[in-house]
Amino acid sequence: MKLFIEKTVKGILAEAEYDPTDKRFIVLKGSKVSENISSAPSFKSAKAVKTLREKYVFNRLVIENVYFKSSSTAGNFVTGRSTDGPSTWKDQDGKTLKMIFNETKGLTHAGYLYRGYA
Repeated sequence: MKLFIEKTVKGILAEAEYDPTDKRFIVLKGSKVSENISSAPSFKSAKAVKTLREKYVFNRLVIENVYFKSSSTAGNFVTGRSTDGPSTWKDQDGKTLKMIFNETKGLTHAGYLYRGYA
């Protein structure tokens, strides 16, 4: 399933593939990430995001597909801050991943089953 994060004010335009059977989330080559990484003490993933960006990003563009175990970790990589992946990633119709999980009743994500969280 193709999903997107678009934040025009911050210049973010990312595309990803999510496979619910193997729960792998792939930020696709050519995605544009945020310019900055949050330095807030509450953002515990800053160092990991910086390391991944040094390897996979040039001039804010992802230079090869990057694999993640969750949509939130992928969202952190793209936005440079703490991100609730299921609420941030959207399909081409604007439905959040969380909404898609709720509609399919049983599609799991990173070990969690989303039911009743509209």
